[in-house]
Amino acid sequence: MFIPSGQMLCSRKKSLLRLEVDKGVTGFQSLAAIHGEPSQCSNGDNTSVACCVHGMATFPQWHRLYVVQLEQALVERGWWGWGCPTGTGPSRSQSYLA
Repeated sequence: MFIPSGQMLCSRKKSLLRLEVDKGVTGFQSLAAIHGEPSQCSNGDNTSVACCVHGMATFPQWHRLYVVQLEQALVERGWWGWGCPTGTGPSRSQSYLA
């Protein structure tokens, strides 16, 4: 089982904080709007509703887009340190779960 170091956890916490305070189009609030909150679509009577809802036929398309954009935003903020020396991060075969 892979156990992240304190330095790795601190780096990831900083990445999440940078994502949270970013008020631009790649910030957390903008990305979270894809997933439903804050509601940014209109249902025809000028009330706001969630744009993308679980259980809809379009779920696989919008949810994959959401995950990809969230991953890209985290990478831009230093979430994954692929430049780390070998052996400092998990391998593809290691699990975060016990």
